[in-house]
Amino acid sequence: MKTQVTIIGYGTMGKAIGNVLKRGSVNVFAAGRRTSDARVAQQVRKSDFVILSVKPQDSKEAAQKLKGHFGKNTILVSIMAGVPLKKLAHMSGHKK
Repeated sequence: MKTQVTIIGYGTMGKAIGNVLKRGSVNVFAAGRRTSDARVAQQVRKSDFVILSVKPQDSKEAAQKLKGHFGKNTILVSIMAGVPLKKLAHMSGHKK
């Protein structure tokens, strides 16, 4: 079974990560600004990893949209500079 990764924020860094992951045996779903919240929630529920790749000033909004949609074993990864993991865990409601 392939690993499922959802990338929230598909700008320069998100695309770079996505392109590398796609070379391996990983299913990648990339969510940009135009992706519906319902579609993102659906993908997050079935993802092994969610990579939060938005600008730090957009972190609160992005994390709150994900709140309550993480699977029990989903790992949230952040590439945002200046956003402490403790704060991200609080905003997203996800501790893993």
